[in-house]
Amino acid sequence: MPSPSLKATPLPEGEAYLRKYSMKFIFITDTHYGGPDDQGYRMQARYNCHAEELLDRLADFIRAEGVSFVLHGGDLADWGKRDNMRLAGRLMKRLPCPVHLTLGNHDLTEDDSVAAWLEETPQLFPDGAIDFTIIEGGLRIDALCSNWGPRPAFWNIKEPQLSWFTEEQKARLFGGPQDLPRIIVSHSQPCGLPTEQTGLDHDLHAPHEPFLRYVRETCEALKPLAWLGGHNHMTIRRQLAETQLVTAPAFSETPFEAKLFEFNDGKLSMKTITFADMLDFRASYDFNKTFVQGRACDRSF
Repeated sequence: MPSPSLKATPLPEGEAYLRKYSMKFIFITDTHYGGPDDQGYRMQARYNCHAEELLDRLADFIRAEGVSFVLHGGDLADWGKRDNMRLAGRLMKRLPCPVHLTLGNHDLTEDDSVAAWLEETPQLFPDGAIDFTIIEGGLRIDALCSNWGPRPAFWNIKEPQLSWFTEEQKARLFGGPQDLPRIIVSHSQPCGLPTEQTGLDHDLHAPHEPFLRYVRETCEALKPLAWLGGHNHMTIRRQLAETQLVTAPAFSETPFEAKLFEFNDGKLSMKTITFADMLDFRASYDFNKTFVQGRACDRSF
């Protein structure tokens, strides 16, 4: 059964309804607040020691662009402990708009992580749930919390990272209004980094086949405009029929990038915004990993 908190908003009919709306939002991911800058999975150097300055520059951009909200794609914290949650919640309050969080595996490391997130940072979860739907500006956004092992909404670091959704989560996508353009968001990346981007002979950091198959089947059935993910700390933009498959690099890693999405006249566009040149500190960059930022065709559509 779909969650009763799913908003079933009555909708006007026709293209004129969509033309009335223009809306912008920011997508960032994998900030890993509370963790050390020199440890853990990283694709570029991490600078959470400058988190406040980074968020202040993002806040300036949000005000200048008229951004409606920020979607965080998960791993907001480095570990799903209350002290990290409190830190992350305080940092997100530096942004001048609502922030909505799709929990990542690093956010779910403790037995009580889900309950603790909802208690410590309720402002990050619409309808007070870790799976939620936003309907704004003529666009529907469905956020699903990825599962990583046998136990839903929990990550055991010793187990393989095999992302999946429960049947109830899958049912959410088919509840509520179905005639809106939509985006699906998960911390799980919807695809691997293509060989054209790396020069390797295989997709890099691809999810396992059952999840890839679910992404394909869901995109065929629902035809979302985009599926947004994180987890890999890299820029991906691949097209699957009518759907853009997108991941973003870690916002806390050089060169500190965010995705700006604009929905206008029923169409979705994306730009990649780089904040490195707006900061007062000099950050190191590994030029052997420029594939992380992607080619021009990966960075916008």
